[in-house]
Amino acid sequence: MSGESAILLAHVRQDATGQPLPHPLDEHLRGVAALAESFAAAFGAGDWAKLAGLWHDLGKYGAAFQRRVRSVSGYDAHIETAPGRVDHSTAGALHAMARMKGVGRVLAYLIAGHHAGLPDWLSAEKPASSLAQRLKQADLLTEALAQSPPADILDAPSPTSNPGQRDCTLWSWTSVRRNEVAGVISVDNVKTATNRGKGALGLYADEDRQQQAALLLREVDYLIHARFELTDRAGPDDTLAEYAAMFRRRAEKGQCFNQPYLGCREFSAAFAWVDPAGSWPESIADSRDLGWMLYDLEYRSSEPTPCFFRAQLDNGTVRVPAWNSEEIVR
Repeated sequence: MSGESAILLAHVRQDATGQPLPHPLDEHLRGVAALAESFAAAFGAGDWAKLAGLWHDLGKYGAAFQRRVRSVSGYDAHIETAPGRVDHSTAGALHAMARMKGVGRVLAYLIAGHHAGLPDWLSAEKPASSLAQRLKQADLLTEALAQSPPADILDAPSPTSNPGQRDCTLWSWTSVRRNEVAGVISVDNVKTATNRGKGALGLYADEDRQQQAALLLREVDYLIHARFELTDRAGPDDTLAEYAAMFRRRAEKGQCFNQPYLGCREFSAAFAWVDPAGSWPESIADSRDLGWMLYDLEYRSSEPTPCFFRAQLDNGTVRVPAWNSEEIVR
């Protein structure tokens, strides 16, 4: 392309006489970034807002949007709800995730929702509009990057500020209140009923109910490192490589004997295999004492014994001691 057609446009408006007023895309992104940075500086998040501004319309570099903005009056092409719309916000959300890994989701929400409002991560009513589904459209970012956006826009420095409280991390919290049964059926009662062929094993929820409140992390990702150790029950032909390969095959297929969960069974966890030779998400730069954490339940008697360890977060990493370690408190 040459001349005016070579200019990549953000949108086109008309002046009082009806003449088109094209707004170059590069100029638009830098202008929005400067305004957003100045507004968000009031609460210590100027560098985050600047990136959101630089990347919010990254999808407009794509050929599909440029054809659209030139085929209509111009301004309507900017609105993604207009007929024949072109998705121009998902590309920037994808770029934020690619550049900044886990914390990039903060910007992904802002960028993906800068017209319609913050999207849900998952949505039963409109699953295709959820952020989780939109972030699967990698081709939108590929198409935008094919036009070689300026380096100062595409490769802008990552933010260094931590908005809010000084020790606040970029996690999302939610409060849950649940009704639970306070007691459990005694193991001794079960054994007695089994031996006698009869017994009272009923547990009535309405008579033994309690309410539990919990503060939980939402949408948090954990990268788990684990290794195998052969016990004295291993046979002469058992090898570590054999069990590691077996685990990898099942993990890659999403297979599991029991669905993993975090803390309580109702908080089920999704999992995926991460190639050790590939790129890993960056750990959060946070260190703190997490206090006593449940390690496991030990079944050496009729009643399970809870075991604990002192959890320490070291630059985003928690090291879990071995089962026979002196760090385990029984």
